Amino acid sequence: MKIKKKSITSTMLTVIFLAIVSFFIISLFIAKAKEKSDEEAGIQLCRISIATREKTGIETPVIGTEIEVAPLICSTAKAEDVGKDKTKEEVMKYIANKIVKCWYKYQEGNVKDVFKGSTFEDNCQICYPLNIKEWKDYKEGDKITSEDLVAFMYNNVYKVREDNEDCKMFGGYCVKNEEECEELSKERSADKKYFKTDDDTKCKKGEEKKVCCYSSYDCLSKGGVCSYDAPGITYKGYDKWACPSGTGECWIKEENYYTYLEYVQSYGGLGVVAVLTQNIEKGQSYAISFGSPTENCGDTCIQWAKPGLAITGIGIVITAAGVFTLNPAIGIAGAKVTVVGLAATGVGAGGAKLTAEIANFLKERDINTIYLSTLNDATYDNICEVVE
Repeated sequence: MKIKKKSITSTMLTVIFLAIVSFFIISLFIAKAKEKSDEEAGIQLCRISIATREKTGIETPVIGTEIEVAPLICSTAKAEDVGKDKTKEEVMKYIANKIVKCWYKYQEGNVKDVFKGSTFEDNCQICYPLNIKEWKDYKEGDKITSEDLVAFMYNNVYKVREDNEDCKMFGGYCVKNEEECEELSKERSADKKYFKTDDDTKCKKGEEKKVCCYSSYDCLSKGGVCSYDAPGITYKGYDKWACPSGTGECWIKEENYYTYLEYVQSYGGLGVVAVLTQNIEKGQSYAISFGSPTENCGDTCIQWAKPGLAITGIGIVITAAGVFTLNPAIGIAGAKVTVVGLAATGVGAGGAKLTAEIANFLKERDINTIYLSTLNDATYDNICEVVE
């Protein structure tokens, strides 16, 4: 087949143009990011570089492969000492927060192949190295077990999804007119004086509902209900959004709550949390890493790399709530855990030689995954890359 030079030239010009635009966008972001903390700037820079790569990759008619015209700018954070100024509970929360930040940094599972075109052999990069120090309420022999951490991530709320149309003041709802806004105020158990209307908003002018009904109180404007009692059995109290004085507390629907674990599992794309160490102990170093899907997914991978699971490193067990851990029976939210089979033994030791089981967990996956492992295990033979 004869290839026309004109089509090749046109394609290359398009690639060059996209590369220049990508560089310009990222340069502007870098300048803006300097105003923020180093960690936050690094997170946002990584997110925008992933998004830009997704937007600028094109299929060439000449060789049929995708050309990457934007670099992946995701660096590993500096190692942190954790524990001296924190209680055991606060150390768990700190680790859980780093896990969800890592998930957010790599686009919350919404991009299937984050590392496409990179030199990462195993599609894994370390987000956060952590050095665990003696915590404030430490007692001799104390440790944070994998069950402790998984239970914390299952039971504690990390994020709430706003249930609104964001038409005014970071909230609000598009309605037909002021009368409909008044009806909405009744649904929210609030006096109409707490709501306002505005037709100069993000509501589409051509739509029937083009007036924004909003409140200066977060709870009312973001999907909550202000009341002294729960409006129904499907509601939970939420103290982060304000209600007018004298109207009670804020209540939101359970379906809009996301625990730390649920955030990784289902807030964006589907994901897995894999805890590959039996215990978190003082004097040890650990790594929180992100892995995108690999080409291979063997028997071990098929057993656990499924949406909506949490994995830890002792043996697989399942709760009635669908939370997986690898330890003999623990209770999470009253659910009885029963053993359904062992997947790994001797894991998380952090020795000079990596166990075959841990290597399989870190090298093969069918879904975006966040790992917590020893630093030695994560960096053994560069399974998970450190990028400075």
